Amino acid sequence: MNEQRYTGFLIGDRVAFVNDKLTGTVKRVIDKRQVLLLLDDGFEIPASTNELVVTERIGGIGPPPAADDKTIIAEVADTSDKLYFGAVAEDTGKGYVVKMYLVNTKSQLAIFSLLQTTGGFIKGIAHGSMEPSRAMKIATIPLIEVSEYRNMLLQVMYYPGSANFTDTVPAPQQYPFTLKPVALLKEQSLIPVINQRGLLLNLSDLHLTKGGNAATVPKANLASAKPEAIPDIIDLHLEELTETPKKLVPQEALDLQIRVFNNFLDKAIARDMDSITFIHGVGQGRLKQEIRKVLGLNPYIQGFDDADHKKFGYGATIVFLKKR
Repeated sequence: MNEQRYTGFLIGDRVAFVNDKLTGTVKRVIDKRQVLLLLDDGFEIPASTNELVVTERIGGIGPPPAADDKTIIAEVADTSDKLYFGAVAEDTGKGYVVKMYLVNTKSQLAIFSLLQTTGGFIKGIAHGSMEPSRAMKIATIPLIEVSEYRNMLLQVMYYPGSANFTDTVPAPQQYPFTLKPVALLKEQSLIPVINQRGLLLNLSDLHLTKGGNAATVPKANLASAKPEAIPDIIDLHLEELTETPKKLVPQEALDLQIRVFNNFLDKAIARDMDSITFIHGVGQGRLKQEIRKVLGLNPYIQGFDDADHKKFGYGATIVFLKKR
């Protein structure tokens, strides 16, 4: 028998135990340390990769193919039975980018399609399938473009596999959710499988309607841990302030944005905060001018400047408040 030791195991590999006469075929890779074997006698058992050698690779003996850099396998199987969306903001030195992930800790294969829904148009972002205890990187975008991906829709069908065979086809489930630039910068939850901190949405806990559609994401998923506190980053884009931004004429839109700006500025002053940042966008610059006009006349303002370009692009102002 021509045996050769490998660090990676693939579905379909013929394997043998190092200290036993048992042989079989890899049916599933559970995590980086375990695989599910279909033994030659017909039984299925989990086995540690340290106990096995590959006797026959798919297509013959040889090195395993290059790893898929989009898929991450858990170090240890995660059985929390959830489907997550995760996003990590990362400073590249030339600006912040956002890496988006789907994480599957369910016991079933998840077949998914991620869509962007903006202005009545639908655009596909990613599609694929994930085994349990896996994460998949589905997109990397500049942070300043996140507002274009604000409205998202994830469609998922869970494949039960032969062990859970039923006589009905599982219905697809839909999870609409919202990405907010502020949440991406403030949320620091630990994302399962990839073990990085960032925005984490537990899609499995969304309330599903009878038709398999999900309601909106619970506010607890997107809000800060202490909702009673004043955020130090305020997004003044109309989409964040009203559900019907297109119904507002320009002056109405500006008045709404200024009201929200003044409201949060007053609260920040009352709470004796050190600073607060307002995201106003670039546009024609009218909102920025109005904001800075107000700031220049307020006696409680120490100063103001353009906010960090790497985080916010050129559409945000940071305000420094006087200590009272």
